[in-house]
Formats: sequence, C-alpha cells, structure tokens
Amino acid sequence: MQQKVGTLPIITFEPIFKSVLWGGTRIAEFKGLPPQGESIGEAWDLSPMENRESIVASGPLKGYSINELTRLYGTGLCGKIPTERYGHRFPLLIKWIDSNADLSIQVHPDGALSAKRHNACGKTEMWYCVDTRPGAYLYNGFNREITQTDFKDAVAAGRVIDLLGKYNPVKGDVFFIPAGRVHSLGAGNLILEIQEASDITYRIYDYDRVDTTGQPRKLHIEESLDAIDYTASGSCIEHVSPVADSEVTMQECPQFTATLLNPVSPMHVDLSERDSFTIFIVVEGSASLIDPDGNSTPLMQGHTALVPASMPSVDIIPGSDNCRIVTVYVI
Repeated sequence: MQQKVGTLPIITFEPIFKSVLWGGTRIAEFKGLPPQGESIGEAWDLSPMENRESIVASGPLKGYSINELTRLYGTGLCGKIPTERYGHRFPLLIKWIDSNADLSIQVHPDGALSAKRHNACGKTEMWYCVDTRPGAYLYNGFNREITQTDFKDAVAAGRVIDLLGKYNPVKGDVFFIPAGRVHSLGAGNLILEIQEASDITYRIYDYDRVDTTGQPRKLHIEESLDAIDYTASGSCIEHVSPVADSEVTMQECPQFTATLLNPVSPMHVDLSERDSFTIFIVVEGSASLIDPDGNSTPLMQGHTALVPASMPSVDIIPGSDNCRIVTVYVI
C-alpha cells in the first residue's frame, strides 16, 4: 500500500467502554461524560486491538481507525523507530481502569512466549494511580523470590495471595509491571494503564467467582507456569511528584517511555528529535494542545490525544492550575 504524505493533525479518538464483572461508574464521571453503565471497568482511549480499534472522533480524519492511519501514514504517524520495530501495527494500548471490586490474580506472557503461543506481542505495562478510595490496595510481584514448586504448592493450597507483595497506593504512585510479573488490582483504584498492544492474560486466581452464565471463571494455571518470573520480587513502585513547567520521567523501558508534565504557564514541547508519535493524556485538570499552525485541540480531564511523529512541536496551554499530563512515546 502506498503511504500518504502531508500534514497530519493532532488526533483524538472515541473512547471504548468495557463492561466487566469488577467494574464501576467512576471512569465516565472522571472524564466528564454521561454514565456509560453500572459495571464499566475499562475505557480504551487508544487501541489497535482487533474488533476494538479506536476510531477518530473529529476533524479531517474522522471515522478512520488507528490501524488504517498506521497503514496509510506509516512513519509520518508513528515515526521511523516504532515503524522499523513494529511494522504497520500501532504498538501501544492506553486505557483507564476502575477496580470497583478485586481483579483476578494474573500474569502476562513476554514477547517470546506470546509469539510462540499466540502469534502476538508481550504485555509489559505501567499503572499510574489517578485516584484511590480508603483502603485501596494492589498486588505487584512476589514478596520474596520463589521457585515454580513453591508456586504450585501455593496454588494447590489456595494460598497464592500469601506469596504476593501488597501495596496501598496513593495518587501519583507509578507501578511498573513487566511481562512475567504476577499482579492484581484490588478494589478502590482508578488507574491509567499504559501497555503493549496485547490482551493476553493468564488468570491464576479469581476468588471463586462465576461469570454471567453462572460458571466459574476459567483459570490458566498450566499456561502461567512458563510465563511467570519467579524472581520478580521487591518493589516496583515510585511516587512521582510533578514539577512546575517541567517534564519528569516516570518510566523508561524498551516498550515505551512515560513522562509527567505539569504546565503551570504555556509550555513548549519540542518533538523534533523524538522520531516517534507522542500520546498526551490529561490525568488532572484540562489543557489545550496547539500545533505549529496554531490549531487548538482542547483536552479535558481523562481524555487523550495522539500527536503524529511528523509534528515537530506542540504548545500546551493549561486550562486549570492543577493540570497534569502524562506523555507516552517509543524510542
């Protein structure tokens, strides 16, 4: 397919709301949108996943999917580095999670195992804690190094939770979850999740819950055995405090880089040397993104925009004193 050339605008997409067993109502409220249902656990702001592709919400590209844009514009949209690494496949998935109840204890396979078993990429991810209710908690990694035998024994005895590191997150905490690290969100968390574009999850323990048909939810114990990193213990948490009119790096890994911006006054962001798309996600307050031609894209709290790799810079005009923006790109 011959790729299109020309100036690409800043792009926004229609969110995809997902109803799940453990979901709640906070995501729509956080985004300033009408209620989307009683059990909304996720909102996918930018997704290349099959049958859940993000669709452009407005502007000259309205109605195009992210995958169509990736194929049509190639390096102009994604940049040279992501295109060489991932081809014409957008590599990331951006979502919000409302854990109104406990999620399952789970693990995601890495790239090698995912390719072998599912012809898919791995699933390394990062959580940014947007809000937590009193008593909110999560599990991330083991509380000590274990062996596969230790894990099997704990599964047989129904004691997997006893092996896990438990944390009580607060707003601004960042948790890095590389593929292979056992984890779970407990009830009470509102999270921004940045992840590789994969939806492969091996469920290890699910509190003996049943699905909508009354059947026990399927577990993937055997599949998880070769996916787990049994040495993944210790803290993968960092509290990130914003710095006025500055950019703070939250996470750098081969799959993505994530930063936190705190524009108190108009802020110029130079993208000319990045050679990657940049995703802007407003996690608090509001802002407008101004492209080099002066076009403005307003972003409210909980909303996301994709800045193409071909755009050399953007200016951020904060719409509130408490504006916080997460940016994500690939290098």
